Amino acid sequence: MSSERGTDLAAGKLAPDFKTIADFRKENLKPLRTVCRQFTVLCRKLELFGGELLAIDGSKLRRVNSRQTNYNEKKTPATLAEIDAQIQGYLKALEESDAQEAKPPGAAEPGRVEGKDRATAGT
Repeated sequence: MSSERGTDLAAGKLAPDFKTIADFRKENLKPLRTVCRQFTVLCRKLELFGGELLAIDGSKLRRVNSRQTNYNEKKTPATLAEIDAQIQGYLKALEESDAQEAKPPGAAEPGRVEGKDRATAGT
């Protein structure tokens, strides 16, 4: 039966719910960070993030080789640290989104009784 479920999932007939995905991310946080980092480094090596020419709303912007936009051996560790920080921020945003989805609709906040604070609930 489990092999049928696996093939259904692979065929797109089943979709995991948010809890399954959230648990997977929590259980595999370190490998996911590593994959994200390696993917970003690979894209930069393949010059997929070249930025030579970019069109936004009909405007054309050209790359300028200023001190902020070029990379060298001294800047690489700082760039990788920035990538790691962006990945961490993205994963944190996903975690917060999971926490919001996990709350049942209409659930009261802790310390509140149907629209009143506990301190004022008796009045």
